[in-house]
Amino acid sequence: MRNYKRKTERGKVSIDLLQRGADTVIKSGRKLKTVARELEIFHMTLFRYVKKLKAGLTPTVGYYSRQVFNHHQEKTLADYLLKCASIYFGLLPEEVRKLAYSCAVKYDMPKAPYSW
Repeated sequence: MRNYKRKTERGKVSIDLLQRGADTVIKSGRKLKTVARELEIFHMTLFRYVKKLKAGLTPTVGYYSRQVFNHHQEKTLADYLLKCASIYFGLLPEEVRKLAYSCAVKYDMPKAPYSW
């Protein structure tokens, strides 16, 4: 499939819209499906967002299917690569993959692909 065309707009809800819906559900006590219908959000998306807010977690929007590193580890690796690039000419893509794989092995990440 050379040029993928999305068939639905699910999963493209902004964080501001979800926050407004969650505030309406939590503070005013309105029904979740009613608020979701008014804001044109899928009710399960709003339900999951409200559930994460009530649990005290920081909710994220989006789906990260093959994410190996968490945000902190990814930022650390990216900062190190930028530092390496500023010291000298930089790393080749194969070297970056080897470095990322060794970093994933060091962190005991189970999702590290062997193709790196």
